[in-house]
Amino acid sequence: MSSRMTKKAVFFYMFLLSVFVFSAEAFAGQPAAPAPARGVERVGDLARIKNEDVNFAQGIGLVVGLDGTGDTQSPAAGGKFHNLLARYRAARNLTAKDLASKNIAFVTVQARIEPNMKVGDRVDITVASAGTAKSLKGGILLQTYLQGPFQKTTGKYGKEITPLHLIWAQGRLGVDDDADSKTNGMIKQGGIILEEIPSTIYDKETESITLVLNHPDHVMAAQVVRAINGAREQLLPVGSSQTMKLAEAMDSKEIRIKVPRQYITYEGRKPKLNNEFVARIMKVNVTVEEPEGKILIDKKNNGIWITGYVIVTESAFSYKDVSIRIQPPVALGAPAQPPAKRKDIIHKMPKGTNVPPFSKVGIELQKLISTLNDLEVKTEDVIGIIEGLHKARAIKAKIEYVEN
Repeated sequence: MSSRMTKKAVFFYMFLLSVFVFSAEAFAGQPAAPAPARGVERVGDLARIKNEDVNFAQGIGLVVGLDGTGDTQSPAAGGKFHNLLARYRAARNLTAKDLASKNIAFVTVQARIEPNMKVGDRVDITVASAGTAKSLKGGILLQTYLQGPFQKTTGKYGKEITPLHLIWAQGRLGVDDDADSKTNGMIKQGGIILEEIPSTIYDKETESITLVLNHPDHVMAAQVVRAINGAREQLLPVGSSQTMKLAEAMDSKEIRIKVPRQYITYEGRKPKLNNEFVARIMKVNVTVEEPEGKILIDKKNNGIWITGYVIVTESAFSYKDVSIRIQPPVALGAPAQPPAKRKDIIHKMPKGTNVPPFSKVGIELQKLISTLNDLEVKTEDVIGIIEGLHKARAIKAKIEYVEN
């Protein structure tokens, strides 16, 4: 081994010595302490309300005022597209000749509608060229209406179905000067909400709402259910039965929560959920235990992500120019070995050497990776080492791969 590698090996040993701090009982074969709890988190940080989602409204329109950078052969000048523009009320008082100008561009328009937005709220508008325009810089979006996946009934007997105009949009575009393409732009706060999207979070058939975990996990679902059912006094109105079961896990992702009738009012025959109940649910504290150990590997981009408590047990490996043995130091109270004799912790091992018997002694995988990085081991080799240790059962965690 070169002098450089020997110095790195000694450094790695000193690292291991600082990591392995065990009690005498641990060396006597006592079980290792369980992984620590992550702490307390709110339900609102772990889950969302089902059907309380972001919606998108879209339409088409015209950008005018361009300095000759508009469409060379505008599709808007054709009768078919002119009628389409009329549907969004975006081409009123404009003739086909007007639309043939190079100072005009045919564009698509989109807006993001956050949950519970009200009439009159403003939103950002994104615009993209749908024709042959070279740049939208300096342009102004003419008034247009954006529609969503919702409809309304009109007519004398309510039998006519027409699209629901959700947003009115208009304004001067901002185009990023540093962007490769100048055919996309944004109008900050350029849209106004015209219609509220009806809430569908309350299921009147089951008299419940549903929580959706951000990351499906049976253990996490059970912890959230336990926390909500344990907070009945804070969630239920005065006089309610304190034995009422509020939450129930449907699977690893969804949790159904029974809504007490005191939180429901009616507008005609339509039930309306009091938002106070939802707010209380989302503020419930959950004691979250350490998640299951998992390693995510992206071989294409040399990425490694670790969640949970992942330990590398007592083992040894040799991979290319790296040879390492992971084992506990001498027991507490024993005389320290001189540095010259410590190098047997890490040495060049012949390929094919069997991994020693496993024990509960080990180090965190993250610390092993950090040290390999300090030793200037390439990321692809670190991935190979992790895969080898996993196959040898020295890493007891699930490995998943990013699909590119």
